[in-house]
Amino acid sequence: LLLQGKITKSMYFNILLNYYKHVDKNVVFDNPDFTDHIYIEALHHIVPSLIEYAEYAFDNPEDAHLFRLELSREVLKFVGSIPHSHKTSQVNLLIYELLKLCLKHIDTRDEMIDIISKISINRQISTGIHISMVSRISDLILRSIITHRPELLIGLPEINCIDDVKKRKKDLYYHMRNSALCHDTGKIAIGSMINLQTRKLTDMEFEIIKTHPDIGYDILYNNNRLRLYADIARGHHKFANGKGGYPKDFDNTKSQMRIVIDIITISDCIDAATDTLGRNYAKSKTFYDVLEELNKDKGTRYSADIVELLNSDECLCECLCDLTGKGRISVYNKIYRLVNSADKH
Repeated sequence: LLLQGKITKSMYFNILLNYYKHVDKNVVFDNPDFTDHIYIEALHHIVPSLIEYAEYAFDNPEDAHLFRLELSREVLKFVGSIPHSHKTSQVNLLIYELLKLCLKHIDTRDEMIDIISKISINRQISTGIHISMVSRISDLILRSIITHRPELLIGLPEINCIDDVKKRKKDLYYHMRNSALCHDTGKIAIGSMINLQTRKLTDMEFEIIKTHPDIGYDILYNNNRLRLYADIARGHHKFANGKGGYPKDFDNTKSQMRIVIDIITISDCIDAATDTLGRNYAKSKTFYDVLEELNKDKGTRYSADIVELLNSDECLCECLCDLTGKGRISVYNKIYRLVNSADKH
């Protein structure tokens, strides 16, 4: 009817909105056929049209903005509530599509990142724990860099000299935290593969895993407020010298965020290698075992500057050893309490 000119765009919007309002949103996840539920279909097909055509339904642009904001919050709250036990490809695709579509209509960067973190935790407990650990590890490394090697941060946005590092410490910690929380955003779209990581992955499964940096980049780059974290998501599995890792078509050495990518890369490896609670296939390694491995590949796979910082800062090493050992249990407990609390509601 719209294409034939028999109804206006405003009428089209209101017909769809009326349909959406009357869709049963009480999805019963225990039902084996829940993925065929009409609300899931409405999310796939109706919500994108409602967001696109909202501008034709309201005289005031601010009203259209508020509509998109509230609809986006409702939709993202729903996908964030889908239990991690439901890890079908359809659910993964739905979450990926709706994150790209709806995140850009959320008002603040903090709320966007909070949504990403909650979805990661609820859909993939292991990823939720991992990003929390990487956030803590990278914060400790950044603190040491600011104290001992502040010049390494020159070149980041609004950091043109060492004095800028001192003036913008709060901003640097904020940026590092968000970079860590966003670096594995792409895993949201391949949750079924991530949830298999209690065993060694097949070659085909690993090829799917290798797509998550580009997926994360796609979600983040298409959002003005999250774009500054896109290179971190895309580059955290690249070698520091740019000659290895994945994705092959991304040159991390030319990114303005190179130092942040290097910090996240090392933090990611430290957590993954020392996590024997959630990765059943992993051999037990201490932080100092990992530090030996970092030294073997410094200058190629890992940033020589950061590895040398680890070598020279005994206090930093002690903190990382404690965090990745006994400290890990408290992080696990915190995340599982959040998941259990969400399940009850």
